[in-house]
Amino acid sequence: MSRAVTDSIKSVKVSRLHKPPKMELREWQIALRRQFAEDQPFELRNLGKDPIFSEFSLTNPATQRTYRVAIRGEGPGVNFCSCPDYAVNTLGTCKHIEHTLHKLRRRHAAKLRQGFRPPCAEVYLRYGAQRTIVFSPGTNCPSALEHLAKKYFRLDGSLGPEGARRFHEFVQAATASGHPLRIYDDALAFIAEQRDAAARAQQLQRRYTGRGAEAAWKSLLKVPLYPYQREGALFAAQAGRVLLADDMGL
Repeated sequence: MSRAVTDSIKSVKVSRLHKPPKMELREWQIALRRQFAEDQPFELRNLGKDPIFSEFSLTNPATQRTYRVAIRGEGPGVNFCSCPDYAVNTLGTCKHIEHTLHKLRRRHAAKLRQGFRPPCAEVYLRYGAQRTIVFSPGTNCPSALEHLAKKYFRLDGSLGPEGARRFHEFVQAATASGHPLRIYDDALAFIAEQRDAAARAQQLQRRYTGRGAEAAWKSLLKVPLYPYQREGALFAAQAGRVLLADDMGL
């Protein structure tokens, strides 16, 4: 997101009911969360040593719910919040992150814009419309580790298509290098989910297509399926979850 767009989202007061004509849907949703967050009496507590790029505890006094917020910069997707909204909204932000950023901008606006540059290398999950595993070398990363990372991560730092399947190889080699490597829990959970999905799809494809598939389908249900039903069932099982749009009676 450009600086001009970000600034416009900060400055414009928007309606909760009607999207402004010149604002995209994603920008509107971010603006609503930012607008709401700035006026909330959330209780914010820094759990780390750094005054900006740290982990925070944010409590809503109205609900007594507490969430964990981690700040790495101003850009969408680089921060983290443990709330349910952040996990599913695909915006890369939430009202808790926006409230924390609002508080930090009062004293640390310039440093916040520079972003987080840790001394050690990191692997974290970048949130947004598409979640991506990212490698950040840090300020003291040796050239050997950066060279190793290029075998698994793209030039922009994102994990390549085969990266999830071979991620354990990267971790083993990086650990052997002796340089500290921090891998966040949500990144590990996302990689495990991707690997499980790939293994599930491969097993289903092997069992229910090609030689022996007919016997496998017959043993699965008491009633036979039409070819298009088999295709749909296999697609749903391989995907893990699907949105089914069908006409009644078919």
